[in-house]
Amino acid sequence: EEMECIKDLEVLKKKLLEGFTPNELLNYKALFHYFNHENEDTNFSPGETDENGEKVAPLYVRSCKLVTETCIQNLGSPVPKVRVELLRTVCTGLHVLNSHEDELLPLVHKTWWHLEKRLLRDTDHTVKLEALRVFGKIAKLSGSFIKQRVTNDVLPYLLSSQ
Repeated sequence: EEMECIKDLEVLKKKLLEGFTPNELLNYKALFHYFNHENEDTNFSPGETDENGEKVAPLYVRSCKLVTETCIQNLGSPVPKVRVELLRTVCTGLHVLNSHEDELLPLVHKTWWHLEKRLLRDTDHTVKLEALRVFGKIAKLSGSFIKQRVTNDVLPYLLSSQ
């Protein structure tokens, strides 16, 4: 019965999120903050697995990942204020996923190209500053996973900037 309820919640979540614009998704930032301060016992419930027997992340982690991925996909918005808010939401999403490395590291990998583009090619300095802030969060959260990329891609740009 509990598994049916979880499946119903997943279907409902998908239907609810389908109609949202990126700006509306930004309102979930408060939700990320709430879940980030929840008790750490929410990582996995015993016996919570998918049909293949693999552990399933909690609902808030899956929701956070979905919202963060949506924000990443919309970082090309023509409006600088929207890009800044999207980057802030991505940063918050990555922070929330910190204790779920299986979800965090693939998301960091997906984020990298979009973030690098914002830092290196964006014409708005506020967006560049926010992108740099997200790079800092990524470096802090993912450690050695991203060290080589930071060393090869970001540091030369920062050292050559005047």
